[in-house]
Amino acid sequence: MTQTIPVKGTFLNPDKFFVEELRFKIKANYGFCPRISDIRKDGSPEDHRCPCKVYRETSKCGCKLYIQPRKPKERPVIKYEKKTITIMPSHELSDLKLNDLINRQAYVNTEVKNDKGWVVGAWCNLIGGAYQGETEWFIPVQSMQLPIAEEIRQTTKSW
Repeated sequence: MTQTIPVKGTFLNPDKFFVEELRFKIKANYGFCPRISDIRKDGSPEDHRCPCKVYRETSKCGCKLYIQPRKPKERPVIKYEKKTITIMPSHELSDLKLNDLINRQAYVNTEVKNDKGWVVGAWCNLIGGAYQGETEWFIPVQSMQLPIAEEIRQTTKSW
């Protein structure tokens, strides 16, 4: 087996014990993929020399010597704009010194997003009267709770 550079988009399996064991099997198999029981049955013998033809052409390594990174799951997109929320306790709300707003209802006017497009909070109108003479307050997303049925409907739709 020759030392190879992984195909673009893949990398050597991080499990050192697995890699060491697999390389031993490849060496014992004269450089051929250990998954192939009879090289003569399927194509040219060189098609099965590690790294095999399938891996070189598709970036998919059947023996898992080379692997592709997993794609992270995307966060569910929850739409808060034009919804009524309940303000919940959070460290972010405490940092803003707005703990008196906990358990109050508010109507979301405008979502505030970060540079990745994730909602970080919203400008909300308080329902049931002003707080410190103001009805509109910034509420961090960690403190924004939609009614349960609305939240379930939105998260299941985005997955």
